[in-house]
Amino acid sequence: MKYQPPFKPGATPAESGIHNDDADASYVNGNPDTATEGSYHPAEALEHPQRELIEVIEFFLTGETPDHTDLTQVRRAIQAAVSNTDSTPLFNNLPIYPEITSGASNTLAIASSTGQVVISDGGTFLHRGHRIVNTTDSDVGNRTFATSANKTYHLRWQWNGLVGVYVLKDLADSGYNPSTLAESAAGFDADYDDMLIARVVTNGSNVPTVTALVNATSLRAAWVGASSSLTNSGGNAAQWSHVTALNWARSPTVWGNHRYVLNPGNGYADVDNNIYPTAVDRYSVTMYQLWDYATSLQYNGIAYAS
Repeated sequence: MKYQPPFKPGATPAESGIHNDDADASYVNGNPDTATEGSYHPAEALEHPQRELIEVIEFFLTGETPDHTDLTQVRRAIQAAVSNTDSTPLFNNLPIYPEITSGASNTLAIASSTGQVVISDGGTFLHRGHRIVNTTDSDVGNRTFATSANKTYHLRWQWNGLVGVYVLKDLADSGYNPSTLAESAAGFDADYDDMLIARVVTNGSNVPTVTALVNATSLRAAWVGASSSLTNSGGNAAQWSHVTALNWARSPTVWGNHRYVLNPGNGYADVDNNIYPTAVDRYSVTMYQLWDYATSLQYNGIAYAS
């Protein structure tokens, strides 16, 4: 749609409908006290806005017909467009991971008791960087799940294109885990429309241990540490390992670690020094370090998932 200026002053619609020479000319109200003639409206100025609004209604309100008795249709069409409740979503292709916005830890609060886990009220997260979801919007019954003894579960929120649902998935379920992947496998990581909320592990008495996972559009961590407790400290092949906890909903895609010797011994600080990753997954980064004749090591590292 383009702006339709009024007819040229002094020209009436019956006089061939000449548009104003100024494509951005404003409309003027008539004033008999000053002998000011009001603007004449071209037909397009009335027709085009109506047709565009009708197109919005018909495009986003599936199954509805424009109705002169319902003056909420344009508003509801806009809401459908931005909330993705219509079958023609606007933002399903936005590659943005879910981000939990309640609290400072980017995790949802989860209550647990023997044989049961419940996603708490008042948790909020962003879906596709746009839709705000509040856990309280779902009935507590739809956020309450029974568990069995000696099980490992994934607690998830999944979007099916029209509505989001909370689910508790058993790792032993062949429908959920047909390839019998390890629980920490990247194949279970959160996706744009499938948020991994937590890991739930039950013991023989069916008491759940819940690990709430961090969900954010970009996950990153940095760490600094030191150790003076080395195996074979001060001798050949002095070594030490350490674990940095992450508890993310997605596995790191980039990670790195750097170490240096605080107290090298016997002048062999640069001999046979190595650093090895022994495990990297969404829960932690485990590193093994070796530096000949060291008595103390310091390390720092960084990890990303984006």
